[in-house]
Amino acid sequence: MLTLLKAYSGRLAYMPIMAVAMILLMLKPVLMARFFVPEEFAAYSAGLLISSTFCMLGCLGLQSELQRSMPVSFYAGREREAFILLTQACLVAVGCFFVLGFAGLSPLQVAGLGGAGLTIGLLHGLSQQLFLLSTIESRSRGETLRYSYQLIWRAVFIVLVAVIVGWKTDSAVWTLSAEAVVSTVLAFGILFRSIASARIMLLVRLATCRLARVKWTSALTLMGVTVVAFALINLDRWLAGTIMTARDFAVYAFAWVILTAAQSAQAMVNASVFPALARKYAKSGAASSFKFAGTISLLFLVAGGVLAWPLCSLIDMGVATYFPDYIGATGIVTIFYFAGLLRFSNFFSSFLIVIGRERTLLVMNVSTLIVGVAGWFAVFGGRGFADLTLLACFTLWLTLLNYLMISVYTLFERGSFAKSPSP
Repeated sequence: MLTLLKAYSGRLAYMPIMAVAMILLMLKPVLMARFFVPEEFAAYSAGLLISSTFCMLGCLGLQSELQRSMPVSFYAGREREAFILLTQACLVAVGCFFVLGFAGLSPLQVAGLGGAGLTIGLLHGLSQQLFLLSTIESRSRGETLRYSYQLIWRAVFIVLVAVIVGWKTDSAVWTLSAEAVVSTVLAFGILFRSIASARIMLLVRLATCRLARVKWTSALTLMGVTVVAFALINLDRWLAGTIMTARDFAVYAFAWVILTAAQSAQAMVNASVFPALARKYAKSGAASSFKFAGTISLLFLVAGGVLAWPLCSLIDMGVATYFPDYIGATGIVTIFYFAGLLRFSNFFSSFLIVIGRERTLLVMNVSTLIVGVAGWFAVFGGRGFADLTLLACFTLWLTLLNYLMISVYTLFERGSFAKSPSP
């Protein structure tokens, strides 16, 4: 028994470190709200939205393909194959930035952020994309403790730099630029260390020559899944950024920190859950992977429901006391909490990607968007997207509809999973 406890304590040692990293990154926009006037905070939030929109491309699907295949490649002893795909993903990410980087020349504005600010937002997205790619190797090996240290160093440096630059300059653009530099430096440091033994220049040459051999159909399908999933998660923010005034968007973005926290927490847990799902699928088939995904999803859903009232009350009190400029956010905290809880506890999406049913997931996500948007517009009309509270409810509606679709499908198909062989 003692040996078993030691084994599990070793596996879970990464959780406190990752939790601290998550809390630091969650506090960053809160601190920016204290330093910036609401209009500047709106521009900062718009830059983060553009950044996450760039990451949504996922290197044209290669990030998702890498997440799915790298654990299997390591398990099968095909390390060079995994590192070639990693290098290809980095090259495609840089290529996407150069293609989209001319956005700064367009007249587009998001919550007052335009011109060079749009390009800086894209650069911020590229830096995040490279960092995410650089950490897939440690996650795929199941080395969650190493991954947690990668996260904590990035969180500490980014928060420190963002606080100093934001405080000294009062500029959203300069703060976003500083964050991008930190993430890029850390990403390249991790990449060079992880693939040093694989001869970097040889990898770059092989990755470039073999780009045509990439399974682009699968990768682009995965990108489609990511794009639609991103739309489900961020459509409300884009609507808020383009329809509302900068001050109203600042209030909405401030409340959106709850959803950011939920998604960061899901990413933290999924850092170990996704590779575990892939390994269980590789070793024991889809049924074992499905059972694990269901158990984890139910566990977090119940725990989050129990904590709902005390957490929401505490958040409301904190906003009223320390952030009077954003007092309007208290009316939508509870709505965002439950939307965040559903997103946090949804591990069936990861399961479907692991077993290769990304097209099914794409169909369900597209169906959610079509049915959800059409139904909402039919009931509330245009005002359903222009009012703070209704827009928050729209987010909860889309999240709930998508959660139900995916859960019902996976439960209905659980019999077929038992018959699916290992890859």
